[in-house]
Amino acid sequence: MSWGKAISITFIVFAGFIGTMVYWMSRETIDLVRDDYYQDEVAYQQHIEQVANARSLNVDTYIVYIAEREAVKLSLPARFVSGTLLLYCPGNRHQDVRQTLTGTTA
Repeated sequence: MSWGKAISITFIVFAGFIGTMVYWMSRETIDLVRDDYYQDEVAYQQHIEQVANARSLNVDTYIVYIAEREAVKLSLPARFVSGTLLLYCPGNRHQDVRQTLTGTTA
């Protein structure tokens, strides 16, 4: 086999490989951007205010993942009234978990 044929075959195999990879990658579904990302961006100021309010409580609030039980432990202040807990999965929006939280007034 001559050098010209070897280089041509190598180029054709490489181009086929790249084409196959592009095809596979274009069919992969990745939900990194939400459908309502603009509304989320607009509402981000509310989130900043909520974080500031939580920090002003001067109470230990925390969230801990317990791997043995595959559970999440959330500690909130006693005067907590209600809210929503959203566990966001950036790779697959169908795995997102939204839980409504209710508490008691002190």
